[in-house]
Amino acid sequence: MYCNQCQEAKSPACQAGGVCGKNKSVAAYQDAVLYAASGLCYRLEAAGKIPDNCLLEALFATLTNVSFDEARFQGYLDCIISARDALPKVEGEPAAVSWKPVILTADADISLESIEDENDRSLISLLVFGIKGLAAYYSHSVALGKLDETIPAFITKALASRFKQLSIDERVGLALECGQFGVSALALLDAANHTYGVPEITQVPTTVGDKPGILITGHDLKDLAMLLEATADAGVDVYTHGEMLPAHAYPGFKKYPHLKGHYGTAWPNQREEMPQFNGPILFTTNCLVPPLS
Repeated sequence: MYCNQCQEAKSPACQAGGVCGKNKSVAAYQDAVLYAASGLCYRLEAAGKIPDNCLLEALFATLTNVSFDEARFQGYLDCIISARDALPKVEGEPAAVSWKPVILTADADISLESIEDENDRSLISLLVFGIKGLAAYYSHSVALGKLDETIPAFITKALASRFKQLSIDERVGLALECGQFGVSALALLDAANHTYGVPEITQVPTTVGDKPGILITGHDLKDLAMLLEATADAGVDVYTHGEMLPAHAYPGFKKYPHLKGHYGTAWPNQREEMPQFNGPILFTTNCLVPPLS
């Protein structure tokens, strides 16, 4: 195993299991998804098209602590390769564009580490890490009905650049452009989250009540809204966990009296805290710590 997919990786990489909990098979799938995604985007860019949600979701899933499901990554890989093969080949395209997996291993020559030139490797890695976050923010915005096609268009351009011969200045320029789109994506997500009003300073109870409860963790405000609607007048309280804490600040959620409070501490403590909750738990995107059993 040699995984440097995220900012939490050991230096230079996780080699005896990921600090996030992933195994070498999942790490290999993530490398394959990113490699195939660059091939898809190479052809998409040439065809003047942008990716669909399959690619955006796959990129999101390669972020730390989002997914550890090998079957899901196989589905992403199949979807990406199928979409790529449905596009016409580009004259003179590198062989890497049409790559297909035979046997996936974490030591395959498709990882970012396999890029020989250290400057190219550093700048492509920086760009890929930025694109992952961009895809995540944009996916959340799309879930709430806010779209900006310039963002997936840039993701296409950025991922396609992996298989192009570019100068250092051109690669630095792409990294800076990614930062600009990151600001745009955050502004779009902020506007999307305002579906539930403008956040305001709020005191949040951290004690539990005497009714049955459901715990929800992650970032997805739409999932929280759906849960609160489904449990209205059901005699069940809802508690947030981890990164769902800011939801209490949105006026749109304050109208639900059964949004009772916040349970536990930060998301890395899921294994210790969640077994003590004694009720059903809804995981949304992201972060997930793999359960012990």
